Order: sequence, then C-alpha cells, then structure tokens
Amino acid sequence: MSGEGGAERTVKASKLKLIATTDPWSLERAVEEIGDALYPRDRDVCIIGDSKYPLVYVFTALDAWETFRYLVREPPVFVKRAVPVELLLKTNSIDEIILNILNVLNDKGINTISVEVKPRRYWININEKKLNKIIVYKLKQYNIRNSRKSVYSLKVEDTLYGVVIALMKYGSDRMRYWRLRRLGVNM
Repeated sequence: MSGEGGAERTVKASKLKLIATTDPWSLERAVEEIGDALYPRDRDVCIIGDSKYPLVYVFTALDAWETFRYLVREPPVFVKRAVPVELLLKTNSIDEIILNILNVLNDKGINTISVEVKPRRYWININEKKLNKIIVYKLKQYNIRNSRKSVYSLKVEDTLYGVVIALMKYGSDRMRYWRLRRLGVNM
C-alpha cells in the first residue's frame, strides 16, 4: 500500500483526499485498516503513515467525501479521527487561510461554527491556542460566530502536504462516533 517507490508514483497520479489520526503505536495497523476499507474501491489508493505525528495520508482518485463515507461504513478501530480534504493550501499565511475558510463557509451559507485547529509546525508555526484565537477573532470580523454548540465544525489541520481545511458536522470526524452509531447507540 505505501512502499517508498510505488508511493511516489501513486501520489502524483492521485490527490490527498483524507487524513487520519491514530496513536503512535497503532500507525501501521491504522494504515492497514484504511487500506482494507478503500482498496476494493480504488486499487491505486496510496496510504502513507507519518510517524512524526501519528497521521495517515490517503491519496486516491476517489472524491474526498466518498473516501470518508467508505471509511466510516466499517469504522477502523485504530483510527481516532478522519478528516476529508475539502481544501489543501500550501501556505503559512494566516490571512490566506482565513480567506479560503470564508469561501468555504460562504459557499455553504454557514455563519456559526466550532473552530478546531491542529498546528503541527509543518506549515503553521503557532501553538494551537494562539492559532485558534487568531482564526476566531478574524472570522468574527466577517460575522462568523464561534460556538461549541454549533452543528458544524471547521477543521484546520497542518499536515506534511499543506494546510487541510474541512467543514464537517460536529463530532463526525471521530471514529468512536461511527462505531457507536453502527452498534445502534444514538449520540
């Protein structure tokens, strides 16, 4: 799935469509589980584990949300969170990130969100608390309200390949949510 030479070839043919987090000791198993879920749908899927931060990068020809839906049909045990790549920015400019966030929110007509940021010092060299504060402050200037009770969660994930932005229903990135739902437990 993720050999060095083959990964480079496939990465060029496909795009980053999903990132997932796991525990450091579960990285290999998470890569395997994601591969098991996606390989029947895309035989050229490329899954790369990043041990610096236990992240899994999924490169595929499938759509980002389609990739996410296939993954949560059988929620992986070793994956904690999965975020579809709605937008991938190769920038460290907070202003550019904010403009792209505003475009995503305006396209969907959303003005209340819960902001969740994960700076990992690949592209963004600010700590989580400060980055969250900056984004919330700048969005407030455009009448976008931050509320933990919002239906939607804005994900800003700093990854090796760029800054990922995604807008999801609150809590739906957590695989625990999908495992409980599969068991019939409503949350």
